[in-house]
Parts: sequence; C-alpha cells; structure tokens
Amino acid sequence: MTKEEDFYLGDKILKWDSRREDKGNHGKIDFLWKGPYIIYAFRVIMIFFLKKSDGTKVEGGPVNG
Repeated sequence: MTKEEDFYLGDKILKWDSRREDKGNHGKIDFLWKGPYIIYAFRVIMIFFLKKSDGTKVEGGPVNG
C-alpha cells in the first residue's frame, strides 16, 4: 500500500485500467496499466492531475491515488 507522501510533483507513474479489470474484459497476460504519466498538480489527499510525457493533460480530470 502506498501513502500520500510517496508521490511528488514530477513523479512518473502508471495508471490502473479499471475498465478492463473485470474478468472477461481482458486476456490472461494483457497489460492493465496505462502510462507513464507525470504528476503536475494535486489537491487535498491523494487526488492527482496527470499529463503525458509530451505535456498534454490526461482527459477525464483528476485521478484518485
């Protein structure tokens, strides 16, 4: 388990693809992570704003940590 202190601005992270998590929505060895993304801002506890390596913001708004 991670803690809030484990993530900082500028960190590169992977995002879990929860839409494909359910059984039957992916193959046995499919990769269920997206990214890498960069944390460019955060709000309150464990809410992060991400951007791609090329600087474009990730669609869908903030991500829960």
